[in-house]
Amino acid sequence: MGEINQNQIAQIASKIGKFIIIGFIIEFVFVTFINDSLVNFLHNNGPLSKSDPIEIDMLIRSSQHTLSLIILALFIFKVNFKDMFLNKNQIYELSLKSKIKLTLLFISISLFFALISTFIMDIYTRYILNIPMPETAKKLSVFAIFIVPIIEEILYRGIFLNQLKGIGYLFSIIVSSIYFGAMHGIGFLHAFIIGLILGFTYILTGNIKWSIIIHYIYNLIIALIEYLFLPLFPNISHNTGKLIVGIVLFLVFLIVSIRDKELKELYEKVNIKNIGNKIKQDKNKYMTFVDDPKIIIFIVGGIIIQLLPFFVDVNILMN
Repeated sequence: MGEINQNQIAQIASKIGKFIIIGFIIEFVFVTFINDSLVNFLHNNGPLSKSDPIEIDMLIRSSQHTLSLIILALFIFKVNFKDMFLNKNQIYELSLKSKIKLTLLFISISLFFALISTFIMDIYTRYILNIPMPETAKKLSVFAIFIVPIIEEILYRGIFLNQLKGIGYLFSIIVSSIYFGAMHGIGFLHAFIIGLILGFTYILTGNIKWSIIIHYIYNLIIALIEYLFLPLFPNISHNTGKLIVGIVLFLVFLIVSIRDKELKELYEKVNIKNIGNKIKQDKNKYMTFVDDPKIIIFIVGGIIIQLLPFFVDVNILMN
């Protein structure tokens, strides 16, 4: 990857900022004018409940909203779908065996952070929004298992992250993960961590096939916990099920990776010290990127949106 100058970084920031702002306008239109109709349709035109905005967030946003952003990206960015899936420019060669081992690690980390995210979401919905955490928001449909990983990886890794790679691999992973988290609302922390993992896998392999596979496996495991594990052990909670499966996967990873030289070499390259040095080296690039007014609007607006429920009576906003 060649070095880019300040003007090129500014151009990237301008395009990214434009994409984000228009994307949030699209989301506002969905939330304000479309979501209620879609919820009614899904509930056979039955009455809306207070929990439906959370429910619809998972069932609808990842389909129509994400597809809308992909279409928008086609007009703003140069998108090459062939390279997205077939590009072999790997920054580090990994065998299939090592990829499987890393997948065990990534899924276990995702499950652990899912516990934290569920706890935060429960507090947020119960005490801040003053609405119950709907059971449907804790389940994944067939659509979410099979389709969501593909369309989300195309948008957030294949398109969005790929536009940022010229500024730096680490930077592209972090910024794309922040955006990925922001688009998941109250599930920001969980989505951000998963975004880091999926972004790393995309950068590591040069295409999104592995990130799609990991995304798919994670969603499938959550569904299996809900529909298979919990019915067999009715006294175990959903979070306990995540914890058990996460611990098992992590222990399996440790056992099979103890003497893996390939992974050891990877760890030596991707460590805190090297990451810190890279941040210091590229900090001027980062400052050029965030200097764009559109990016500043995104940062400030995102913070305000996240903090708004803590200072405003959400019931007033919802009525």
